[in-house]
Amino acid sequence: MDESVDDFNMRMIVEAARYFEEHFKCYEIRPVILTNTRVQQSNYLKSDHIRCITVTELVEMAKEVAPTLSDHLNIASIESAEMIDADNASAPPANNFDPATNRYILTRERGPNVYYPNYLDEETVKQGLESGRLFKGTFHANGDNIWEGRVVIHTASAENNVLIRDREDINRAVDGDQVIIEIYPKSAWKAESEYLVPNNAEEKVEEKVEKSDDDASSHVLSGRVVAIAKRCWKTYCGSIEPIPEGNVQGYVLFDPVNRRIPKIRVKTGQYERLKDQRIVVSIDDWPISSRYPLGHYLKTLGPIGDREVETEVILLEHSIPSNVFSQEVLACLPPPDWRITETNSRGREEDRKSVV
Repeated sequence: MDESVDDFNMRMIVEAARYFEEHFKCYEIRPVILTNTRVQQSNYLKSDHIRCITVTELVEMAKEVAPTLSDHLNIASIESAEMIDADNASAPPANNFDPATNRYILTRERGPNVYYPNYLDEETVKQGLESGRLFKGTFHANGDNIWEGRVVIHTASAENNVLIRDREDINRAVDGDQVIIEIYPKSAWKAESEYLVPNNAEEKVEEKVEKSDDDASSHVLSGRVVAIAKRCWKTYCGSIEPIPEGNVQGYVLFDPVNRRIPKIRVKTGQYERLKDQRIVVSIDDWPISSRYPLGHYLKTLGPIGDREVETEVILLEHSIPSNVFSQEVLACLPPPDWRITETNSRGREEDRKSVV
């Protein structure tokens, strides 16, 4: 029987659902298969006596008791999964190395809202790394210019700092990601930008930066991101950008306090409640059709400017646990009236007079 892994897994899930339906029949409990996409749902519903709903439908059913639950949905992964079949049907041709330009050809999807080229496929990346045409390193974004960063690469003879500049060359890499880069020929090297571009800058500022590249004497070793080896996305603290009254249409822009992280598109129905708050957001995806990464809301920390809230933001941004100690941990501490005495200090070294 020629059966793919996905078909086998689907068949096993259907068999498990049928088993539980028979097992719990006397209790009038009917199992439900929960899936991420409508395509998978339609495949499951082809089986007799199987009930299947999508995660989106489940959240919609719970809207009355949990009206804000939809804000926590990973919309990006759901929408991406919905388009898998369409993407596979119109898959771009293989990416090739062009000896004439000494560069790889990055394919680009058709359409008015395509901002980035596709990444190289795994096989091309593997061959490029082995041949020395491609290099692997960690992308470090510039805190003073969100559309500029560097990747340190190691060769047999030296360690090189490669400038990655402009939105398209960064190609959806986020600070901390392990990336695959291609080094440009010397004729295509770029200069470091002289402008400060924070992550909440207007698009016009970005265009100005892209045009500031006339002096060839200031050009340095430059390259571009052609693939992502490993995403290192975390949770990020920040706030929602203000929106003119009446223009709220579901998606808002989240402005991280970390200047090295780009703005994040978040879908929420709680704009009025969240607009003056410090919140926590995670990144889910960054498709070629979006200027900014897509994410979802996790939780609210409190009002912007509140001392305790801003302190928690600093702790979270530096991965310092801010959780309250449990009673079990607190029980290990000595009582509040504990003092150093001659008895309990016996056998210990006296360092109270030392300056640390």
